[in-house]
Amino acid sequence: RIYIKIARFPVITSISQAAVLFGEASGLNYGTVLEVVESDVTSTTMVVSAPAYPVASGFLAVAVTVTSPLSNDDPAPAAFSYRAVVPQVTTVSPTHGPTTGGTVMYLTVAYLPVVASGSEVAINFGSVTLAPDAITVMTSSPSLTLLEATAPPGAVGDATVYVYARSAGDASAAVFKFAYFDATLPHLLAPLPSAACIGTGFETVTLAAEPVAAGALLN
Repeated sequence: RIYIKIARFPVITSISQAAVLFGEASGLNYGTVLEVVESDVTSTTMVVSAPAYPVASGFLAVAVTVTSPLSNDDPAPAAFSYRAVVPQVTTVSPTHGPTTGGTVMYLTVAYLPVVASGSEVAINFGSVTLAPDAITVMTSSPSLTLLEATAPPGAVGDATVYVYARSAGDASAAVFKFAYFDATLPHLLAPLPSAACIGTGFETVTLAAEPVAAGALLN
C-alpha cells in the first residue's frame, strides 16, 4: 500500500476514475487503486496497492504513471523502487529434538512463494529431504507461510535446515538450525530465567530437561 499525491490531476470521485501503471504497459503491472483520499483542483491523493514485480537482486526503479479517463493530458511519471526479497525463517518451534526423529515442528517463513501442499515445498535437514507427506502447509501468502513438518532422524548436534518452494529452487532457500540430542541422556532444554541482574542476590532457576531412562548419567 502506497500513497500517491498528484498535482493538477482531474478531480475524481471514485477509484474507477484512475489507473496506475508500474513500469512498462502490461496488464500485469497495473496497481490497484484502493481509495481516493482527497481530490480537488489543486491535487489528488490516493491509496494504491503496488503489483508484484520481478527483481532478481538488489533494487529496481520503475516509472509510475497515473492516468484518468477524465483527462487527455500526458502524465509525468514518478519513480518507485522495488527491492528483491529473500525467504527467511522467522520462527521455529521447537528448535530441538531427539536423534530418533519424529519431532513435530512449526515454521513461519517470510516471503516464500505461495504454496498449496507439502509436495510444493522442500525441507532438507542437511542431505536428508523430507517426504511431501511429512510437510503440511497450514497457511500461505506472498508475505508469510506457516508450515508443519516432522523432523527426520539425525546425528547429535546442530543440523542445517533448508526450506524453499520447489518452483523457485534451492538457490532461494531459507536457512535455520535444528539441534539433535541423544534422548537416552539428560538434556537441558532451558534455564528459567536465563539471566539475572548483578548484585540483586539469589535467583531461583528452574531447569527443564527431557525425560531420561533410569540409570542414565549426566556427562
